Amino acid sequence: MLQGIRQASKSYLMRAFLFVLLIGFGMWGIGDVFYSDPGETPAIIVGDEEVTAREVAFIFDRARRAYLPEASNSEAIDQGLLSQVMLELARQEIFNAEAQRLRLTVTRPMITTAIRLNPLFHDSSGRFSSLIMRDVLARRGLTEATLADEIGNQERRNQFLTPFIDDIEYPAGLLETLALWQVQKRRVRYATLPIDPASIATPDDNTLALWYEDNRLAFDIPAQRAATIAIFDPSDFAEAITISDDELEVAFADRQILYAIPELRDIRQMVFPNPTAADTAKTRLDAGESFEEVANDMLGLTANDIIARELTRDDLAPEVAEAVFSQAQGEISAPVESPFGNHIFIVDNIIPAENTSLDEVRDELTTELLDEASINAVYDRIALFEDAQSLGDEFETAASESDARLVTIPAITRTGLDDEGAVVAGITGEMRDALWQQEVGSEGILIEDADNVFFAVRVDAETPSRSRSLDEDDVRDEAIAGYRLQQALTTARDQAQTITAGDFATETRSQGLTINTSPAFDQAGDGLEAVADLGEVADAIAETSFNLRAFESDYVEVGTDRIILVKLDAIIDADPTELEVATGADDNSTLIADLARQHNSDLRRDITTSLLIGLQNLHNLRLRPQVVESLLLGEFDNGNSFGTNTPF
Repeated sequence: MLQGIRQASKSYLMRAFLFVLLIGFGMWGIGDVFYSDPGETPAIIVGDEEVTAREVAFIFDRARRAYLPEASNSEAIDQGLLSQVMLELARQEIFNAEAQRLRLTVTRPMITTAIRLNPLFHDSSGRFSSLIMRDVLARRGLTEATLADEIGNQERRNQFLTPFIDDIEYPAGLLETLALWQVQKRRVRYATLPIDPASIATPDDNTLALWYEDNRLAFDIPAQRAATIAIFDPSDFAEAITISDDELEVAFADRQILYAIPELRDIRQMVFPNPTAADTAKTRLDAGESFEEVANDMLGLTANDIIARELTRDDLAPEVAEAVFSQAQGEISAPVESPFGNHIFIVDNIIPAENTSLDEVRDELTTELLDEASINAVYDRIALFEDAQSLGDEFETAASESDARLVTIPAITRTGLDDEGAVVAGITGEMRDALWQQEVGSEGILIEDADNVFFAVRVDAETPSRSRSLDEDDVRDEAIAGYRLQQALTTARDQAQTITAGDFATETRSQGLTINTSPAFDQAGDGLEAVADLGEVADAIAETSFNLRAFESDYVEVGTDRIILVKLDAIIDADPTELEVATGADDNSTLIADLARQHNSDLRRDITTSLLIGLQNLHNLRLRPQVVESLLLGEFDNGNSFGTNTPF
């Protein structure tokens, strides 16, 4: 049961699943939800490889519970989740097939580097955390070997794509045009139209009664539940845990690979098909010609083509690795023969190996071990809790024997409010949702919340919702206030539409309103912060204003207090020098640089999609969503037709 909890829980990887299928295939093989033989029917075929309906259905189920927890399988399919899951799986399989065809390889140092750079495994300070990595894998029921395999797939995909998309750049002139538009500003004339319920007469009894019938639901007392929650939080057990020096030394030895960085070298390299060409190149280099000149003349390579940075020994063929890592910096090598050809290289930079000591990481490692121990304490307490329940112990007794924190909730609505209308403290959204999804009187299974917190809910009672009569205490006053506010809103909207449809100055003054002129502001509303009437709704004012043509008018509702009437007074073009102002994204970022990153990324995505369309034909991709739908909906059809539409 404990392992089932770990596998069924949400994690960082699941939240990134649809867009970064880093270890998606590593989840296969643990999907024991679907048992019937029809699950073995292929749903995705790429060449000789198949993805079964059961495998797709399992990943669909995990994605549905992560992204659409309230939706049934049928509803999630209608919303396109199955199509998205199959699309991502097809992409992964196609790239794997092409990597195998091209015999692309990935070394262990490349995998280690990818793991350390993956933000899914970083702590709040942005540093790699082996604790987070192990926790994520444990909760998915995966191993580090499985993770390494899937990162290898991702790295091979990157090797294939890099030659096509690495140097793609959006046209500089178009970027400047876009940037100039983005830093345009607006200035408006504006007036404030108050929404005044006090100006609305108190309705007579008949009018109020009719209005109340139309709005009765707004005055109902909502259903409430009473519940008891057993909470297992790692922080509750952390204070009782200490980490000894012996434990630190053992953990440091086990994790040494995470702290050691091998020696790295930057080189320039030419590879010739035969020794004669290599000897000729060496002669020319010794005579004073530059490495770039010889590479361009003899091999047609550019300066960028001959550079390789941060290489380890494992990145090179053994014969070349020995030569590169024994070569002095700046010297031109003699020709070195390998299975790939005849190499000549220069070592441009040597990055020494780094071996971190235990003292340097003592605090970090202690924190990791404390976190791991407190998480393990949670799982140990969960096992005690389940054992106690299986023996028939009462909920409170099982919680006490397992050191759970017990929270009693006398009353809570579906929206998380108590009977006084205040937010119930001490529970999360997951707890509230579980509380309202269970049957009254039931004791729910353990559920994982965020940060390795687990909880179980017992629903003690429910008070159903109740309609209130207009004659009950305070209801009449509430209804009168509601009626007057609604009428005031309607009146103000009618006035705003009249003003903005006519001559702005004339209509505004006829209502006794004062016209003001705003400072210049940008598309985010920056420039309006200091304006008393506009600062708190600057973004809404900006959005409305940037949708207006010169001298057009519109209005913006500000809650139930007022309406802001605006007329576009001026469009202020940007000064080109503003494009070089730092945006704050990082120390060297400018607006044009930010736009370049965004649009270059879009271009690379488009090229990737085009490559996928070609590869799906090369590797004979066939999709069969109907067999997955049948399995998910319990109506299996063993037909043999496959979809023919291009999925990408």
